[in-house]
Formats: sequence, structure tokens, C-alpha cells
Amino acid sequence: MIKDRWIICLASEDWGGHPSSSQHLIKVFARYNKILWIDSIGMRRPEVSSKDMKRIWSKLGKFFRGLKQESENFYVYTPVVLPFHEVAVCRLFNRLFLQYKIKTFIKKLKITDPVWWVSTPIMASFIKGWEEGDSIYYMGDEYAAFYPSYADLINETEKRVLEKIKMTLVISDTLYDKKKDSGKHVFLIGHGVDVEHFAKATAPETELPADLADLPRPICGYFGLIKEHVDLDLLEYLARQRPEWSFVIIGSLLVEVEHLRKHRNLRFIGPRPYSELPAYLKAFNVGMIPPRITDFTLNANPLKMREYLAAGKPIVSPPLPAMKPYLSLIETASTPQEFLEKLEFCLSEPVQNGYRPRQERMARESWGALAEKISGLAADSFKEFKAKQEPRKPLFSKKK
Repeated sequence: MIKDRWIICLASEDWGGHPSSSQHLIKVFARYNKILWIDSIGMRRPEVSSKDMKRIWSKLGKFFRGLKQESENFYVYTPVVLPFHEVAVCRLFNRLFLQYKIKTFIKKLKITDPVWWVSTPIMASFIKGWEEGDSIYYMGDEYAAFYPSYADLINETEKRVLEKIKMTLVISDTLYDKKKDSGKHVFLIGHGVDVEHFAKATAPETELPADLADLPRPICGYFGLIKEHVDLDLLEYLARQRPEWSFVIIGSLLVEVEHLRKHRNLRFIGPRPYSELPAYLKAFNVGMIPPRITDFTLNANPLKMREYLAAGKPIVSPPLPAMKPYLSLIETASTPQEFLEKLEFCLSEPVQNGYRPRQERMARESWGALAEKISGLAADSFKEFKAKQEPRKPLFSKKK
């Protein structure tokens, strides 16, 4: 395990929200190291909407708060930058501002020889120092596909990151095939899962959520962001074909769904705290993964698949490349009709009662086990680079 180091995280999301794979891993590393987490700079221009205004005020509040000490060895900073990444002068301002702030924090916290955890190439392009130190590029998504309006800029900055980074971690076979020849020490690692947390879904003492208790059964459920990659046409087809079933969708709405509310059995109930998800999963009879097939989803490795399995739930999903190692545990469907048929199959008594093999498989894939694997890969990668390097200069040393 990486131990007794400072880890500086250039993050693609804000700390404390619905935990991403990167946050799960950093939580494990925080048990043994000191963490400086730099929140996301944002890759989407804000719009004139109540949702965006709320996010802006939240960002500004955290920004003016300054560096926050979350715990004894964990610090979080929320930067505010100009949201026009395609404009060169704005990138220059953002780079100078972020460089100054991080240099200040490094001096204040007396950070020496950190591990740089990079999960967004744009942020890395604004920061100096990581190129010479121990560094990890954690690639949780195909970022250019996630932010198509900045695809060229992301690809350009990512190319430079891959050339300089000491180790790259990717979470899906498709991403690995794309990136394996782009940089040094590229490893496919997949995801982990919070085994104990989601196993609560099968615990007798876990109570069903009140807002689902009276819904007609069966309940076919999904949780996650409802964005462009979610196949809303599929959800509408399912709701129309099985009006006696309940289809429960948990998560923030980032697309328009008003046209679907006419289906009374298709319920968008909004986001729920991470701590409550096991209770909602207990109410699900089947977990759904309903993405549209795009470049983004083909490169993805849905974390919710492992969370459903850790909760013991049967799953129906399109045949995404990331599903291949788990085909003995999940059902795949290529058409809406086949998706419906697989849901019906998953509702059979043998499948409903066969939760133990799913949970047993996930017990071997915890975040702790994955952090141990990453630490071993990092030790070898860093050692090889250090053998080739000249003595390392102090971070931000003054020129004489």
C-alpha cells in the first residue's frame, strides 16, 4: 500500500458529492497518507437556470472558504476559474491562478515529494510539478466523449499528460485498447466496490424506504445521473409494455423527462444520499443499466453494476464491453424486447434467490483490494523512473 506520502489530487469532481471511483480509492489511501484534494474546475459553461445558479453559489461559497481541513490528514480546496476553456487568454489566467494557489498550499502544508493523482487532463495542463514527481493518471472515463464540445482540447492536453505521466490507470478494456500505446505503464484495473455498504441490502434489519413501500411489485430500478447517455426511449417502452410493474429511477435529472411522466408506473424520484442506496436496492427486484450505445458508454465501466451485484441483485444491461467478465452473473439484451424478456427472466424465483454468488464475487473486488493492486503497480513504475532520473529538485524551487 502507498503509505506515509502526500497525495495531491487534481480531481474531475468535487469532494463530498456522490462518490466516484476516484473518491472511493482516495478514501482508502487517506487511511495511510495525507491528502490535498483540488475540486473540479468544471468543463461545462453555466447556463441561466436555477440549477446552475445554485451550483455557482455553492462553488463560490467553498472558494471563499479557502483551504478546508476535512480531517486530520485531509484537505480540500475548491477553485473558481473562467469557464471558457477554448479561449487561450482564459486558459492562461486559469493556469496562473491555479499554479499560484497550489504553490501556496504546498508551502503552507510543507508538502515534499508528493504523489500526483491526476483525473482530469485539463487540470493537469494548468499545474506544474507533477511531471517530475511520482504521478498517476486515473482515467475513469473517455473524457473527450463526455465533453464533446471540448474534445479537441481534451485530446491535446491528454496526449501531453500521457507522455509525461509515470503511470496510467484505465477502467475498461475499450479504454485500455485505445491508450495502451499512448503512454508509459498503462494498466487496466477496472473498478472496486464498497462491499460492506451494499451488502446491507440483504440484511434483515435494513428497512425499505417509505417512498417505495407501497409501490406495486415488481420494482425494476436504476440509480445514477440521468443524462444524455441514458436510454429514455427504452424506459418508456418498458413502462408502456408492463403498466402493472414499477420502474424507479433514482438520480439527478440533467435532461428533460416531462414527456415520460404520463406513465404513472415510471417514477423519477430524484437523488438519494449514498448512505440510503442499500435500502433502495433492497426494494429493487432487478437492477437496470439502460444506456444508449455511444462512444462514451462503450468506453465506460458502470460502477453501479458492481454495486447492484454487491447488493445481490440480478441485472439487465446492454452488452457493453465492460460486462464480459461478469456474463455468468448478469443478463444482457440488445433490443428493447429482449431487455423486457430478460427482466421477466430475472424475476423468476431461482434468479431472485441466487444472490449469494453475486455477493461472493464482489467480496473479492473491494476498493481496498484495488488500492493494494494500484500500490504495487505504482511501486514498480515509480522505481523504474527513479532509476533513470537525475536527482529531483524541490517543488517550486527559486531560481538563483
